[in-house]
Amino acid sequence: LEGADGASGGEGVYGTSGAQGAHGGEGAQGAQGENGSPVTFLGTWSAADGYAVGDAVALDGSSYIALSTNAGVQPGTDGSKWALLAKAGIDGIDGINGVDGTDGTDGVDGTNGANGTNGAQGAQGSQGAQGPQGLQGPAGVNGTNGTNGTNGIDGAQGPQGPQGPAGAVTGTLAGLGVGRVMAFAAPGTAPQSQPMLSTHPSSSIEFVAVTLDVTSERASSSMGYWAGYVECSFDGGATESSTSRSPVVFMDGNAMSPGSEMYVTAQVAPTATSTLGCMVIQTSGGGNLPTISVVVQSAMGLSVDYSTPDFSNFSDLTGVAP
Repeated sequence: LEGADGASGGEGVYGTSGAQGAHGGEGAQGAQGENGSPVTFLGTWSAADGYAVGDAVALDGSSYIALSTNAGVQPGTDGSKWALLAKAGIDGIDGINGVDGTDGTDGVDGTNGANGTNGAQGAQGSQGAQGPQGLQGPAGVNGTNGTNGTNGIDGAQGPQGPQGPAGAVTGTLAGLGVGRVMAFAAPGTAPQSQPMLSTHPSSSIEFVAVTLDVTSERASSSMGYWAGYVECSFDGGATESSTSRSPVVFMDGNAMSPGSEMYVTAQVAPTATSTLGCMVIQTSGGGNLPTISVVVQSAMGLSVDYSTPDFSNFSDLTGVAP
């Protein structure tokens, strides 16, 4: 009789792996795929523009491509309109600081601005308490002299003094002591210098001194005030010359100041000549003009080296027309 089946034996040990099979042959080339849609890069997305399929835009560092025609749809808000091409990367770590640049050259100075207008004066503060007396400071610098006051009216003429001794007169001066009756300038014109005498040329510097006497009179029937003066000096032929003036003042026909003696000096360059001239200048008043006479009383010339025989000669010009 056949006995019953025995119990199943335990699982056997796995066998070792077999050797790897040889590579299969290269498969046949697949069919060519369809051309993809064209991509047109249009820069940063704008809500005011419309986009067609394949348009690519940039927004917030990422780039997107349009999947369908759309307008006003912001990329990243509707997956049926836009697809993400490239997402914006995270910010890189800060680079190391660059070396400092060299200092630039100084710019040219700007022009000064216009001065501002002065502010309004503030209200006066209350008076403070008096402080203790300070030490005496050093003496201040003398202030400038004030302007001279106007000349006062000449006083009445004093009595005539006794005649002095005759002055020294050297050289030849024809008509010495004769003089000239002064002419007046026409109204509105400048006074004209009238010649009295001239020097002779010398081989060296010549020093000249002349004394003149001014007298005047006015008709007794004259009315009103008249004032002026006679002025005498040497002309430009002299390197140096003093200017002398004699006042003449009348009230009606009475002379308040009929004139006085004048003394004029000059220094004349070698070989040069110089002319002494006088003029009448009216300062105020009007009416009848007085008659004014100027007389040469003495004239003296002296050269530096005493070598010129005619160093003291003069030419009389009182008879020459101005």
